[in-house]
Amino acid sequence: MEKIVEERLKARENAIQEAKTFAICIAKKLGKITAILFGSYARGDFNEWSDIDVLILAENLPQNPIKRLDLIQNCLEKTPRIEPLIITVSEFMKMKNKNPAIIDALKNGVILINNLETSIQ
Repeated sequence: MEKIVEERLKARENAIQEAKTFAICIAKKLGKITAILFGSYARGDFNEWSDIDVLILAENLPQNPIKRLDLIQNCLEKTPRIEPLIITVSEFMKMKNKNPAIIDALKNGVILINNLETSIQ
């Protein structure tokens, strides 16, 4: 049983490290960001098929979500298990009490980077 717990802890730490690597890459592209690991890896209920969910808050993003992904394509190629949710701070403020993913990130998330001036509460 102890070995299983150790393996799960190691898998979670590896996912957090992969998410941090992704967040650092994004920060180099977009400047100041807040990045939060959320979902199953943040909660600890992941399985072998789980992706790594990362909420990215940034300023001055393109309106089109596809163009947002285009901005970070090379970061995604380096960390293929990452499933990003990229939104502006104003979008975050509108959705923080309504969107289940954002609610989960606020409740259970692991902050990877937080260098925006905006509060994430």
